[in-house]
Amino acid sequence: MKYIHVNLKRFDIQRALGGVNDYALSEKKDWAQSIMVQLNATINQFSSLDYQFVFYLPEAYILTAQAAKSVQSPIKIGCQSVFRHDTFEDGNIGAYTTMRPASAMTGLGVHDTIIGHSEERAAKLNFLRQVSADDDKNLQAIHDDLQAGIQMAQHANMRVLYCVGESAAVRDDGSWKDVIKAQLNFDSDKINLHNLKIAYEPIWAIGPNRPVPDGNAIEAVAAYIHELIGADIPILYGGGLKETNAQEIAGLPDIDGGLIALTNFSERIGFYPDQFIDIAKKYASGVASHEKI
Repeated sequence: MKYIHVNLKRFDIQRALGGVNDYALSEKKDWAQSIMVQLNATINQFSSLDYQFVFYLPEAYILTAQAAKSVQSPIKIGCQSVFRHDTFEDGNIGAYTTMRPASAMTGLGVHDTIIGHSEERAAKLNFLRQVSADDDKNLQAIHDDLQAGIQMAQHANMRVLYCVGESAAVRDDGSWKDVIKAQLNFDSDKINLHNLKIAYEPIWAIGPNRPVPDGNAIEAVAAYIHELIGADIPILYGGGLKETNAQEIAGLPDIDGGLIALTNFSERIGFYPDQFIDIAKKYASGVASHEKI
């Protein structure tokens, strides 16, 4: 099984408001709906026996996206992280204003979530730094919070894509193994590691004008992750699966897929369904060519 997952972040924000959404739609809710409708015509060229597709959406679009998918579509709709508490704890009936409990998501038919994305980690760290300058304590608090979120998701029978990765400073000082190990240091009584997928995010390489990691660098980290948690746990490349790197990523022995966000990085920057299909096809051709070797 190969995994092509999509994190649509807040790509719903209109371009006029500083975002990347330039769909000419009558209603803003049609953004994710339009994406699903366009993919209905093309996504079935990939067998659900060979490929798992998950789209992680802002919460407001989950129902319209689910309704727009064709019955045959292999795409699953996921949410962007879940809260560290839930209604099945201590009899709480749902006093979680602004939060996203796993039970609320499964109640909507959502069974996939992405947790620990670098943007989520950065937001938590920036908040904690307003209270404490001790980053060792701050990072441990973030880890505990994310572990609790994974625990809630797994309790609700959700599938979790958990993101790990190192910053530029960590990559430069050579301590990346320590950081990755700490991010995967879970309490086995709380977390079922073998029910996770891992996304490796080289944070030092994400964004414009950043260095492009070569296959050897990605493979070294992926191999180390497998060394820590077992060879049977899927690892996705979370630094951005693109047409330019899809075939190389497909050939890395410890990588089982990739995470896509933007599909176009020039001029009309954004996510476009036809370009997503092109990336998936390029990845699939890379998988096929390496299987023949």
